[in-house]
Amino acid sequence: MITHYDFHELCCIFPRCSDEELQLLVVDIRENGLQIPVTLYEEKILDGRNRYLACGLLNIEPHYVHYEGNDPLSFVVSRNLCRRHLSESQRAMVAAAVLVLMEQEADKPTVTETARQFNVSERLVYYADKVIQDGTEQDVQDIMSGEKKVRQVADEIHKADDFTLSPVDPKEAQVQTLKTKIMTTARSMRKDMDEMFRLTQWNKHYKKLHRDLRMILFDE
Repeated sequence: MITHYDFHELCCIFPRCSDEELQLLVVDIRENGLQIPVTLYEEKILDGRNRYLACGLLNIEPHYVHYEGNDPLSFVVSRNLCRRHLSESQRAMVAAAVLVLMEQEADKPTVTETARQFNVSERLVYYADKVIQDGTEQDVQDIMSGEKKVRQVADEIHKADDFTLSPVDPKEAQVQTLKTKIMTTARSMRKDMDEMFRLTQWNKHYKKLHRDLRMILFDE
């Protein structure tokens, strides 16, 4: 048994190779040995997931190196983008995944920059983001495996959203009930506010109440 390592989340933004490609890799490693070591980062596999899996099938411990740079995401993109034959939809999914991972970074790239880096249109990146944000793991897998295109899946999700919000949705009755309740409460509250204003005008008590209500209602 070879040493067990989990896959780093950065490693997983690129799709795993197909079973057929993995078997070809197994044959190549069996005949020629492992030519490129597996890269570790934070005690997880950062690059070389397919090589690691192939070595596991051969029960051969791969050679490991530790990543020592300060930009592991760029390292993964550089290593995989140039040597992997990815479809346009797969590249769009990777681009969207990169934007999600970089969302909290101060120097996060724009959609335009990322689309250009992965040689896809901005529209496809937006479709991919729709899949990541609102789709299921199976939706993502269907695209990353090459079974479906990103626009097709995004359209399916959009249609499902439209159906969920249609007038026949069982939740519509709940929405209408809450709307009526909120409006009734608001009208009653407005009458009370008008009466309080008549008594106090715009004094400190009324100002504080007005400010507190805005915080409660609008989170201001």
